[in-house]
Amino acid sequence: MPRYKKDYILEDDKKAPDRVSNKILGQWSKVTVKKSPNEKTNVVIGYPIKRGRKNGTSIWKELEIVDLLLQYEFVSKSGAWIKVSEEIVQQLKDNNIEIPDKFQGRNGLFNYLEEYSIYYLSRYSVSRKKFEYVLSRKVSKDFLSGKLCSKQKSESEEIIKKISSKFVSKNIIKEELIIDNKIAYLLNKGTSIKKIENILVRDKFEKFLINLKINELLIDVDLDSKSLDKFCKKKLLGKYNTRWDTKNEKNFTKTLSKLLREGFKYEICKNFLDQD
Repeated sequence: MPRYKKDYILEDDKKAPDRVSNKILGQWSKVTVKKSPNEKTNVVIGYPIKRGRKNGTSIWKELEIVDLLLQYEFVSKSGAWIKVSEEIVQQLKDNNIEIPDKFQGRNGLFNYLEEYSIYYLSRYSVSRKKFEYVLSRKVSKDFLSGKLCSKQKSESEEIIKKISSKFVSKNIIKEELIIDNKIAYLLNKGTSIKKIENILVRDKFEKFLINLKINELLIDVDLDSKSLDKFCKKKLLGKYNTRWDTKNEKNFTKTLSKLLREGFKYEICKNFLDQD
């Protein structure tokens, strides 16, 4: 689609573009959807492009994140200033990330997010209970070191609950999506169903959600056999070890013990290791 001056993203969007005093940082690109699953046609979708980026990184995700932060009221705009909510500032400080409580203009916030967004978003890819647990440990640590008084410590539990509730209500913490991604990652590594369950319990996912996901995995009766094969292939165990000898009782027992510790059932392990 054609591009107009209003599509440019400038250092100061109230002034005309200038190569020196008001550079063009990027532009809004537009695509027209001619046909979609819901039969809507000619829908125009816009997305921001950051100039100077290459290799598939040109979509300006930080700008879109800022728009979401404004939409969900994690930051607020007042004139030329963008103010970060006290909750967000405190959470970042608790994790050793210093951030100003306000930025002059959207670009100030963009620059900050470019530096910290990957770390921040990956840091909170956890279950709600694990998120609350991390914050509670931080409070206890700061109380013991004298950074917090007893009153602040006693008030922290309620504050942490409010913060986690806000993250869940705004779909920042999507527990089912997080648990699905974690299970997919573990299966790709060749992890047994038993070990997956232990990891999900350790990471403090909701019990009903763990039971639901484990029961879904158990539907595939061959899943553990596939995972065992994948695990052994990665670790060069059993038939994937060029020196493997089923008659070497010492190596057989050692390998069998290792697989049992990984949560695989005895019969599955023995059947696999009996293969030349």
